[in-house]
Amino acid sequence: MEQVHLFTKNLKPSHISHALSFPTRALRAFPIPEGAHMMNFEAVDATDNAWTFCLSTRMTGAHPKPVLRRRSWHPFVEQKGLAPKDRVVFFMEIDEANDMVRRYTVRAQRKVMTLMGQDVWVDVEDLPFLIATVGFQESPFFCPGEDDVVTAGSDHVSLITVGPPDATGDVDKT
Repeated sequence: MEQVHLFTKNLKPSHISHALSFPTRALRAFPIPEGAHMMNFEAVDATDNAWTFCLSTRMTGAHPKPVLRRRSWHPFVEQKGLAPKDRVVFFMEIDEANDMVRRYTVRAQRKVMTLMGQDVWVDVEDLPFLIATVGFQESPFFCPGEDDVVTAGSDHVSLITVGPPDATGDVDKT
């Protein structure tokens, strides 16, 4: 099964309180029936919970301006505890055997740090695990040392502290 990235959206206050604006280019992945301006679709989150979203487009005008309607979007926002500057990422999984959409997935993510100039995003469902295992606190001031390496997966987070070389030239890893 092939996973195709549809879009990533950094959330603004209006996305939290109202509808989620949806990139027009992503519409190609959603089969809105001809003559219709909305459709429901199901997306599965990181914990395999299914969410039904209502995708709506303008009924008139040159640009469709797609949005996820508030009544379907807002329960997801509330349950995930999303805030401005968080992000959502939508994917579709395609069954390669018959080239059909198998399912849509959605990830709610929070930026936990910038490491070596790259933002590090973690699924919000993994934040309690990150806090418990690494002692990470959701703070813009959390910053590993310059030689530290942080890795995160769906089932782990590791912080490797690399110390200075000893007299033999070996690096101490704790």
